[in-house]
Parts: sequence; structure tokens; C-alpha cells
Amino acid sequence: MKNDSKKRFLTNNLLKAFFIIIMIFSFVNILSAHTILPNETSSNKSADTLLPVDTIVGGYLPTYEMTNVSPDIFNYLNQLYYFSLATDSLGELGSINSSGIFSPLDSLPTIQSDFDTLLSWRGSKPVKIFLTVGGWVQSKYYQKAMTSSTTRANLITNIKNFCQSYGIDGVVIDWEAYQCSVVDSLYGFFINELKTAFTGTNLQISAAISPTHTSLFSAFANADFIQLMSYGAYFTQNTQVSMSTLQGWVNGWVSAGYNINKIVIGLPAYGRTPTDGTSIKYRQALNMYNISPSQDTVTSSGKLYYYNGVNTIKAKTQYAVTNHLRGVMFWELGQDTIPSNPMSLLYAVNEIIPVNPQVQASINQLRPTDYSKLNIYPNPSNGTFNLNANNKLENICTVTIYNMMGNVVKEFQWNGENTTFNLSNNASGVYIMKVSNKDNVEVKKLMVR
Repeated sequence: MKNDSKKRFLTNNLLKAFFIIIMIFSFVNILSAHTILPNETSSNKSADTLLPVDTIVGGYLPTYEMTNVSPDIFNYLNQLYYFSLATDSLGELGSINSSGIFSPLDSLPTIQSDFDTLLSWRGSKPVKIFLTVGGWVQSKYYQKAMTSSTTRANLITNIKNFCQSYGIDGVVIDWEAYQCSVVDSLYGFFINELKTAFTGTNLQISAAISPTHTSLFSAFANADFIQLMSYGAYFTQNTQVSMSTLQGWVNGWVSAGYNINKIVIGLPAYGRTPTDGTSIKYRQALNMYNISPSQDTVTSSGKLYYYNGVNTIKAKTQYAVTNHLRGVMFWELGQDTIPSNPMSLLYAVNEIIPVNPQVQASINQLRPTDYSKLNIYPNPSNGTFNLNANNKLENICTVTIYNMMGNVVKEFQWNGENTTFNLSNNASGVYIMKVSNKDNVEVKKLMVR
């Protein structure tokens, strides 16, 4: 009996040890599914925040903005949403013009060239490309196409064939209430049927939706993620869509029953005015006015425009990370400046969610350090600037000045003594000055009037 008791004792303890090892192994596996964000200087950044590796940094690219972006955008995001195609009442893909006239897909010559360009730019980079179907005027015939199971099936077949023939990764359904109604039940039928059709493929389903349309939460159960269009004509707290407004919208979806891990929040790359509803692109405001990272408003032609500046974009991105949302997306990429510019909104997101190790290394290097070492005046200027340093520089620096397209407009060597340089032969607007030596890099913004 004593031997039996001893055996039972050893067996029980071995089993306990085995289960402890299994629990530790499981915990390590959970942690390995995340990457730890590097330390940031921002006070709202937690050094122990865990960032899921599939956190989305996405952006919409309308066909009419193709010439306003460069291949470099694929270094700063992991999802791109091509905007957009439409459905007609029979479920055929095409495009709708401002007069409501539908043109079938085979009559749209730019589609092939647009996707050839995007796929070439992507190369081997781990960026998913989605087709957007719908969006404002492109949503006009959605309700008619959704009413019949036959036309829904035809639309689903056409979407699946398009994605597979072009070698892209999924679809964004953007059914908006443009001369039609968004019917919750029909939307649910369509998403479920689309999910069934995508079974056995790697194609993903997303939906862009009004942030207040929470009654749709059950319709999107089979969507891989949804995108809240959390931008537009919402002007409170001296910005476009305040943090409290954004949090209220997200909480509304979660309270309705939707999984917070499947919510992507939208970020604007444009300013809008309540005066007449017109908009200004962020890159235009940056080029025309001496705006700062902390600024969310700009006055143009006598009208006050509300947008999200660099600091607000960072704060909203940090909110998404801290609260375990699926990620962030921009409307839209062509409205931002070049992403390598430290004043770029996409660059700002990458300071919180680094999607590319090489870009992250560059961001860490270019992040402004101690500006007190450099003096640049007057700024703004008519073109003539004075540059000096408070302390003697131990190494010769290279001063490089870029325009907002990323082109070098001036470069010279500098030893830290008082120096005057001239940009008056260049167009008025904002320029980026980088001062670098073997030990340090500092960046300042210049304004030429």
C-alpha cells in the first residue's frame, strides 16, 4: 500500500508538472503572436502595449488619385482599398457617373492599368489589396441588386471572379444611402452569401459603414472586419471628429454586440468646413500654410477648415492600439503628403504602428530631437533664412532641403556657424530641412511666403 501511495503521489505530481509546462507553453505562444511596440517619447504611449501582428494600417486610393501617390506608400501600410466599382441592378460590375449612368466593366480602360500598377508597386511586400464596390454615387443600384437572391448571386460571382483574376485579396462592400436605402436584412443576406462563396479561398470581406449605423452589427458577423467612416462633418472640440465622439461611436458598436477586435476606425486626410461643406486636402493645407503637428484647423479663403493634424492622428491610432481595435484606415491616400515626410499623416500612424522594419528604423532616426541646438529665422520667410547653432558642432553637417514632393531643392555643408541660405527661387509653400551628421539627425519645417 505504501508503494502504491508513493506511485500515486509521483504520478499526481508529474501530471501537475506536465499541466504547468503546457500552460507556460500556451502563454508563450500567445505572446509570440504579438510584437511589442518600441518605446516612444510620447506621454500617451505605454511601453508595454502589445500590438497584434495583423493590426491594420489601411488607406483608400481612388482611381482619380493614382497619379498623386508613389510606390513608396506600400512601405507604410499593409492594406490598400482601390476605390471603386459599382453594381447595376442585375449584379454586374462597372462604374456610375455623376448623372447616374452605369458603364459596364469591359468599357473601363483604366481598371486594368490601375491594377497592373498597384500589383507592380506591391511586388513582394506583404500588403493586401482590396476592391471597393460602392461608395456614394457608386452605391446607387445596391438596393435593387440586393432585393433578389439571383442578382445577389450574380454580383457575388462577379466580385469573386474579379478578385481571383487580378490576384487581389478581398473586397470592401461600401453600400451607402445614395438615392437608395441601406436595408439591414438584405445586407446581412449578402455578407453571409459572400462568405459562403469565399469559402476555400483566402479572400477577405470588409465593409465600410456609417459609424452610427449600429443596427447592422449582426449583418457583419461574417465580415472579417468593418471600417467605421469616422470622419466628415462632425465638428466639436476644435477638430474633425473629436476623440470623445470617436470613442462614443466605437462604444456604440461594442454595446450593440460587435467584436471590438474587428473594428477599424477611419482617419481623415482632408479638412472640411461647416461654412459650405467644401473640403481641402491635407497636402494642400500643408503646402499653403505653416501648420504645426498640434494644429487641427486652418483658415483658407476666409473659411475655417477642421482636419486631424499629426498629433491627433497619433492619439487616435494609439487609442486603436490600446483598446485592441483591428486598426486604422485613411480616406484617402492621395490627400496626404508623401509618406516619408515627417509631417505626413501616414508617417504619423507608422510612429505608433510600425508596419515595415526599415521604415521604422528611418522614423527612429528622423524623429526630431533637441531643436534647441538649431536656430532658423525668420520662419516663415520671403525666402532668405539664417541658420546657426547654440553649441559648437563637433562634426560637419549636411543640410538637405526637400519640397513636399520629396525632391531635393538645396543641399550644402554646414559647420554650425551663422549661415544664410536662399529659397526665394522656389515656389511659396512648406519645405522640410534635414540637418545630419554621423551622430544625429534633426528635422525642421520651413515656410516660404
